[in-house]
Amino acid sequence: MKNIFFVLACGPRESRTLAALEMAKVFLDKGLQVNIFLIGNGIYNAIQTQSIKNHIIRLRKLIAQGATVSTCVNMAKFSGLDESNVQEGIQIENMMTFAEQYNMADRIIFFGGDSK
Repeated sequence: MKNIFFVLACGPRESRTLAALEMAKVFLDKGLQVNIFLIGNGIYNAIQTQSIKNHIIRLRKLIAQGATVSTCVNMAKFSGLDESNVQEGIQIENMMTFAEQYNMADRIIFFGGDSK
């Protein structure tokens, strides 16, 4: 297991987001490659002005440690996100990037949103 792909569909105020970020750190600490793709409500973790500063700090540390963090360009546009309000280091990508990261992953971990 060398490449872990996280699909994060939870918003910044959900406990699952914290669990995903903590798990990603553990994998990075073990020397594994970590890719995180933000989709659905997960894209709100990319906003640099969001009120949950701990998530911003965690994401920045993960990026500094070597994680790749991306979000979907279509979802970003729909939600009003662009380079001007996305955290530094988070890439706005298309779904082809999602497919490539998914295909290269040894393990895929999905943290989904509300199951109502």
